[in-house]
Amino acid sequence: MQNPPSDGAGATGLSPTVAQPTVRIGCLGSSGVVAFCDAPVQFSGLAPGFVGLYQVNVQIPADAMSGSVVPLQISFTPGVGRPSNIVTIAVQ
Repeated sequence: MQNPPSDGAGATGLSPTVAQPTVRIGCLGSSGVVAFCDAPVQFSGLAPGFVGLYQVNVQIPADAMSGSVVPLQISFTPGVGRPSNIVTIAVQ
């Protein structure tokens, strides 16, 4: 963690994570089958003003699926921890 806040205090500025996560989002593959493609991470770190809450900002790729149930998964370097559960987001 870069620029960590005091214990029990909310982040007052940017406190990015040291490790950059990988975010994968549902895309339509060449044969129309749902696949995952990488979503570029813009920021990963503590959410300013909150205690212990992390946020990850990503850019939705142009080839991402649209709709109310687009799958998304966050992971870190392979072999470091486990990937998150697959959740769904809405993409317009």
